[in-house]
Amino acid sequence: MEKHVRDISCLEPFLEAVPTTYILLAIYYRDYRIFGQLNEYNFLGISKFTMFWITFSISVFSGSFGMAKFLKLGPCRIVPSDKWSLGFFLLFLSIATTLVGKSLVLAFTIGDAKSNDYIMRCINWICLCLLPQLLLAMLVLMTTQGWKNTVNLIWRYPALILIPVFSCWTIGPVSESSTSNLCCGSCKTSDSTVGVSFTFTFVNFLITLSGSLFCYIIANDLISENPFSLIEILTGSLILFCPLFLVSFICILLLNCFTNSKYCGVPVTKMENFDINELHHSDAFSLVVVRCKSFDFVTK
Repeated sequence: MEKHVRDISCLEPFLEAVPTTYILLAIYYRDYRIFGQLNEYNFLGISKFTMFWITFSISVFSGSFGMAKFLKLGPCRIVPSDKWSLGFFLLFLSIATTLVGKSLVLAFTIGDAKSNDYIMRCINWICLCLLPQLLLAMLVLMTTQGWKNTVNLIWRYPALILIPVFSCWTIGPVSESSTSNLCCGSCKTSDSTVGVSFTFTFVNFLITLSGSLFCYIIANDLISENPFSLIEILTGSLILFCPLFLVSFICILLLNCFTNSKYCGVPVTKMENFDINELHHSDAFSLVVVRCKSFDFVTK
């Protein structure tokens, strides 16, 4: 059952809840009247406007909870897997605030876009708010574990490469020597163990924050004759989505500081890493099982 959770159910947030969160908020900011007014009710007697926020909240909760649960039960864990703890709440909150923050950036980026530059703004948001995180996650794994191990790892656990894209949590080498070798440009290290890396998580946060600000600035046409446009747009970003990223940063920082702490007798964090060699052992075992079954079938 645990293997099933690690291999399959981790994909659900990325296929349904996360895209729904982005799409709903973007559509609402572009034209909120699509979801009805306060005086419009559905067959249950609930305002359509209220139903929108209920649906949006459920999507945020489902997507954030799914990603946090993977970091609780998946191959690379950061919180205790057998108990609910303060660490899981901080983990969930950091993911939820990042998810909503990126959704707001998308909404404000395409909210007032004209039909001729609508697609270009979406491409800008993808290139600045999603693609850099994907490249970071891929680069970290490929330079420390090699491209073949990275492909096998992503094929078995695709959430390990998707979580850094939609949150700040990033998987990387566990040992300090592997991290230093990455900075020096090494192609592969002898250490085959990976886990949640606070170092690359903070790097991911900086990339997320800078990419979001840059995307917001481009979308608001900073190059103008008004000398105060830059100040006004930066002030708007500080009010709109930067507080959410700040909450995410504080949660990550608390989890990093309380690594060896307990709350109500339960550890706040409990790091469990994954050895990529287990993938080869698992594949070899599956091959042996298939051959044994084939041999039994022939003998019968």
